[in-house]
Amino acid sequence: MNSDDTAAYTFVCPACGESLAVTDAMRAALLREGCVLCGTAVTDAAFTASQRAETP
Repeated sequence: MNSDDTAAYTFVCPACGESLAVTDAMRAALLREGCVLCGTAVTDAAFTASQRAETP
């Protein structure tokens, strides 16, 4: 698994409240396209950094 496959953020939609663990690529898509459930535009404020598991 490469680093792009590891959830780096938790996304919480400000409109519908849906919460998802997302990768960097998914974060970029959500910022560009909006929430996948309700379509609301989202900003950086909808994401919090997750602690990535360290690879041994």
